[in-house]
Amino acid sequence: MTDVIVRATALRWASDPFPGSLAVSIVDAAGQEHRIVEKVSVLTIREVTNAIPLLTELWIPAEMEHIDGGRVSITFKHDTETRSGLKRLLLEADDVRWI
Repeated sequence: MTDVIVRATALRWASDPFPGSLAVSIVDAAGQEHRIVEKVSVLTIREVTNAIPLLTELWIPAEMEHIDGGRVSITFKHDTETRSGLKRLLLEADDVRWI
């Protein structure tokens, strides 16, 4: 698998106690929104505080499984999963960056 980062949108600060948790949204290739609540240090290497503006774009770590046309199958790193328990999503290639 290849390391990638995927586009997400910061929705809200989920908890304050160190290291803090952030709620983010990711839209898959079918247009369905998926939400993740996870520790900031798992979601991004960027320094993020509870003063983060809503709807800020973030790029979170994942691994590419395969490409099918303009769509990329990814698995989130660090056992991250969506609120509905998904660890894998199919995203548009524009929402994926290879690192």
